[in-house]
Amino acid sequence: MVNIFLFQSKKLSSQIQQQKVTYQHEIRKYENNMNQMKARLNQILADKNPDKKIANISPSSLLQRNSKQRGKWKTGSVAKSCVEEMYSSVISSYENRCQTVMKEILEYQNGLEYIQRQIIETLSFFSVSMSF
Repeated sequence: MVNIFLFQSKKLSSQIQQQKVTYQHEIRKYENNMNQMKARLNQILADKNPDKKIANISPSSLLQRNSKQRGKWKTGSVAKSCVEEMYSSVISSYENRCQTVMKEILEYQNGLEYIQRQIIETLSFFSVSMSF
């Protein structure tokens, strides 16, 4: 009976020790990953030169196409339509922004007029009360 308890206690202690070792390994792995990320972040933050860009490689050849056709070359007409589309989107976003700014300006003007009226009413109230 005592042998069974000793065997089970040794078995449990070995399992606990194995779990401890695996947890320590995972902690070291996560710490290394965190240190790599910190180093990368510091490298990005330290890079003040706007001409240097971080390479962002996107594997466009791996993208699946619905129409089993190859991509076509961008010719002058296609590039021109893309440029025109870009200009039209820029202009429309500019116009939308101008409209929102004009609405904000009108709201500010209305608020200032309200404040001005309140100040005039308050001053007139004090001037009337001071005359009595």
